[in-house]
Formats: sequence, C-alpha cells, structure tokens
Amino acid sequence: MLFRSLRALSSPGRSVLLSDGPRSCGPGFTFPVMPPLRLLSIRLLLAAAALNITPVGAQSPFYEFTLIAWEGLHAPVDGTITGIEANVSINEEGFVAFIGAVTSGEPPVTMDQLFVGNADWNLSNVSQSPTPRNFDFPQINNQGRVVTRELAGGHSVVHVWWMSNPGAFDTIATTTTSAFSQLTMPTLGNTNDVLDKPLVSFLGRIADLDFGLYANDTLKPNTQDFVSPLTGTRLAGFRSATAASCARVIAAQFQGIEDGAPQAGVQQFAVFQDAGNNGLWDETLIASTGNGQPWAELGIAPGISDSGQIVA
Repeated sequence: MLFRSLRALSSPGRSVLLSDGPRSCGPGFTFPVMPPLRLLSIRLLLAAAALNITPVGAQSPFYEFTLIAWEGLHAPVDGTITGIEANVSINEEGFVAFIGAVTSGEPPVTMDQLFVGNADWNLSNVSQSPTPRNFDFPQINNQGRVVTRELAGGHSVVHVWWMSNPGAFDTIATTTTSAFSQLTMPTLGNTNDVLDKPLVSFLGRIADLDFGLYANDTLKPNTQDFVSPLTGTRLAGFRSATAASCARVIAAQFQGIEDGAPQAGVQQFAVFQDAGNNGLWDETLIASTGNGQPWAELGIAPGISDSGQIVA
C-alpha cells in the first residue's frame, strides 16, 4: 500500500485525517519545523495588508506584528502598490510571496508584479514584468523559488522565479508552444539545495477536454509527467499540495468520480506518488464523500509535509 497508515483525530462531528509519509528523502535531507510564532505573525501582517488594516495602539503581547506591504507603498523598482491579492505564501525562513498591483507612469498604467518580502523589510519585486499580465497562485518554497501562473494575451504560462535573482525565471509549461489550452493552480515542493530542481504540479487542459493533473521537475517547458485525468473536476473544488521534490508525492482534493463519471457534490481526497522516479504515478484514495463512504463532507485545505505526511 502506498501510505502505511491512516488515522483520525476526532472532535464531535469532525475528524482530521493524518497519514504516515511513504518514505524518507535520504540522509542529505532534513525536515525543519516552522517556528509557529513567526508563521502566524507573517500571516497576520499579510492578511492585514490585503484588507487595508493598520494596527492601532499597543502591540499584541503574544505576536510580533510587522507590516511589510500596503496600498500606497512605493514599490521596489518603480511605481506605487495600489492593490494586494489575498493569495499569499510563506516559507520556513519567513519570506512571503504575494501579488501586488503596481501603478506607474503618466498616464497611469497598472500591472501585476510578484513580490517577496519578510519582517526585516526585505521587499523585492521578483518578477519585474515589463508588460501587463495577470499573476495568480504564488507559492514560495524554502529555497526561495516561487511558482506562479500568469495570463497574458489570451495565453497562460507557469513560471518558477528566483527570489535571489529578480527578473529570472524558468518556464514550466505554456499554452503558446504546447497542446495545452489552459494552465492553472500550480504548486511546488522543497528541495535539498537551492540549485536543485523543484517538483512543480499544475492543472492543464488540452483543447476543451477536462483538466488533468501534471508534474514537472525539469525546469524545462512542456516536459511534464501526466499524473491523473481527474475526470470532470471543477476548479472551484480543487486543491493540491506538493511534498519535498525527492519524495515525489502530490496530494489533491477534487470532484469525485463514481462509475467512471463525475458526481456533483462528491469530493475525493487522494495522494499520487511516483515511487520509482520513472514518471509513473500511483493513486491512493484517502477519503471520499461518495455512496457508502463514511465521510459526509471534506474540508477545502488538505496539506502535506516534506516527507509526504498528509493532513486533511
């Protein structure tokens, strides 16, 4: 069996599912623990910035509260931040990736940019995009790599950016030079070293067919593995997370399938693993709300550790 055990931490009417990881990443990889105070501090400050909240009066006696970005802030490189998207990501070093709308020039022009910053005021315009495009789904790993999906000129592309080298990126997939008609919802894993290639998962659609789940750890465009068809999945109910790249495990929640057809209102949570590192991904169903299943509903935020432990 792919995952060795599955156990539930229960409260009245609800449970949290936990699974053991499938295997270690070897002696060269360690799984650090996120400092909980710093994690919550950064989440609070980005949430406050996105909601245009300014702290007033005394600081919390429990958490350090530091704003790193807000509307009206002069942006690195040029322009003024005039909007901050709600989707943010944090790594274990406390660096936060987020999308900010930057307005500059005369007449004023507003463009999305990818920013990375931390509580020490190290704010950087990582994308430095010279042309208008829509950035979405930023996620930063512990090595300072950031994945995004971008829309420009009717095309979509998945990029991995370098926090330490603003403006530099690797293309993972693009609709301009492939059979894909649409790309969305990328995630990426941690790596042993900053120069290692992270595993990136994303949803891709060919023509008007259903979305499928794909994985790419080459940092080269259109060299992805096909992970799962996820037949009939709806984007509104899809969530995924990627373990450390060496573990080659992806967790995903998606619309349920019964008798080969998608079922409205049915949710499934599964993990996919390429144990042989050969592009062949096995699926293990963790939970489902389908007929005869014990679960009445599933949450919308499954998680995965570096080692492949699952929480849902």
